[in-house]
Amino acid sequence: MKSIRKFVVSIVGALLLLIGILMIILPGPALIIIPIALVVLNSQHPDKVRRCTRKFQRGLSRAAAWMDKKVRQWG
Repeated sequence: MKSIRKFVVSIVGALLLLIGILMIILPGPALIIIPIALVVLNSQHPDKVRRCTRKFQRGLSRAAAWMDKKVRQWG
């Protein structure tokens, strides 16, 4: 029973995350759905979610630094 619950929660979390990622491109509240999906996934897979979140933060930091460099070159 516990493994079924874990599977269902994982599927729901993954679907919410996919919908949230699609909402980045399509109209919708992506900034609300993605954190909710991460909370749902974190309830069953805390280590994996933490690892993915750190990778995302590093990538976002690199993108922000790149954008900052480009803006400074233009201005």
